[in-house]
Amino acid sequence: KGLTLELNGFYNEAKNLIKTNIIQHVNEGKNKTVGLEFTANYRTRKFTADLNLTWTHTFESNILLKDINDNNNTPDIMSNIVIGWQLTPHLKIHSHILFEGRQRTYNYDLVELIKYNQMIDNLEYDDLTEDDYDNIINETYTSLDKVIMNKLIPSRVIFNIGAEYQLGNITFGFNVRNLFNTYYYRSGMNTNVVPQKGCWFMFDVAYKF
Repeated sequence: KGLTLELNGFYNEAKNLIKTNIIQHVNEGKNKTVGLEFTANYRTRKFTADLNLTWTHTFESNILLKDINDNNNTPDIMSNIVIGWQLTPHLKIHSHILFEGRQRTYNYDLVELIKYNQMIDNLEYDDLTEDDYDNIINETYTSLDKVIMNKLIPSRVIFNIGAEYQLGNITFGFNVRNLFNTYYYRSGMNTNVVPQKGCWFMFDVAYKF
């Protein structure tokens, strides 16, 4: 009683993705992803617990200048646990545990990309022998490999805790985010690895009319 379990599978397919190409946006690239998501919820009058666990796998992806066929800026495994406890009629405490597995981030190295574009612009095919052409193609692909940065972001566990105290129509809230001051990074389609916030506190007061 009070326990709910659910398992979902999903398949995502996207084409002509909106991508930033240095100074302009273009529609190109594709992405195919499968995954599983497990959720569990437990409810009583004074206690609640929620869990989700998601596995994601990208098996076909071309979002930069070549096929990557891997998760980009998305961990293979992600999980959240949220617990709430009504300690007294006026006081509720809660906690949140976030786990994000290690992930790969692929992005442009702007210096190498400029070199690559200059190389393509300077090619003259009219007087090339077949060997010259093959050498240029090989050199171009070698430069292309340098254009795509491939970095590994370690896994992390982030703890958040908080409490709410209700006094009539006024609610006082206090939250501590990243309780253990974990040093970690995130990234995105158009950004390199970016340091995230350390431990920080938030206090708020709300009045219900």
